[in-house]
Amino acid sequence: MQHVRRVAETLGVRRGPAATVLAMCWGTLAILVVAHVGFRQYRVPGDVDFALGRERGYGEVFFMIMTIWCVALCLALMWRLRAPVMGGWALGFGMLFVDDWFQLHERFGAVLGPSLGVRNALGEIVWLGALALVVGVALVVLHLVAPAGTRSISAVLFGLAAALAVAGVGMDYLHSLTSGHGRWLNTVMIILEDGGEILVMCLVTCYLFAVQALGHRPRVSGWFGRVTGVPAEHRALR
Repeated sequence: MQHVRRVAETLGVRRGPAATVLAMCWGTLAILVVAHVGFRQYRVPGDVDFALGRERGYGEVFFMIMTIWCVALCLALMWRLRAPVMGGWALGFGMLFVDDWFQLHERFGAVLGPSLGVRNALGEIVWLGALALVVGVALVVLHLVAPAGTRSISAVLFGLAAALAVAGVGMDYLHSLTSGHGRWLNTVMIILEDGGEILVMCLVTCYLFAVQALGHRPRVSGWFGRVTGVPAEHRALR
């Protein structure tokens, strides 16, 4: 629990308006998960768009809306702090939106997978990895030249982006390995993959809301602060 409290403090979502917004977002996710299980197992509710893995379904639209919010919040922070690194993060979230909405990783995965002699899911990972490498290098450069205070904001985004990659890319690959092993397992894996992505994006959105609208400034602790180049005065006290 102490670790959870520390993470919540770092993200600025432990109390106040950001905590309320996070509760609302996670409440929406909980409703989507219950509806997903109901539809997949019992066809109640009867609308196929309640299935979390559905393209253009309610879950994906909710995720896309939050992605657009993140782009807007990053652009606002770029303007307010005169910080190019936040413009880089806006570009990163914008590319995530484009890739998801136009299903680019599925399309390129279907091409790269057979070309490399691997599963389509691995082809998708190759595409996403190449995309992440290009964006990641640009972000690292902008991050390292950013002022100390802005660097701490960006450092937290690197951590959240890693969590988003685990939920989206990692769980997607595990799901591909377990497909065809029963309806209940498939239902659970979709919750872990798509529901996990939404859960993390809720955190990203509320964190950026806390930073932009509420003036929250994170203090990054331990090895992560050192690795991401956050100066000692912007690290959390233990």
